[in-house]
Amino acid sequence: MILVYIIVAAVRGNKSVAKATPSEVENTMKLWLQYAADCDGGRQARRRRALWLQTTMEQTLMFLIKADIVCISRLTNTVSSVQA
Repeated sequence: MILVYIIVAAVRGNKSVAKATPSEVENTMKLWLQYAADCDGGRQARRRRALWLQTTMEQTLMFLIKADIVCISRLTNTVSSVQA
């Protein structure tokens, strides 16, 4: 709470926003802090990591499905040859 008073005092020194109320300053601070982690592309980097992970998982899943199909096919051929 002390930080709010310090920043409000600093804002009062700026003529363009000197008439801002303490609650306006506090709300602006909250918004800034909420999105501060996204400075310098933080959001974009997280989005890229998520896309990479999704793509990797999809490729792995497709590989496993193909491997299962090959195994089932071989097993079916083996069972057919044993029955004949």
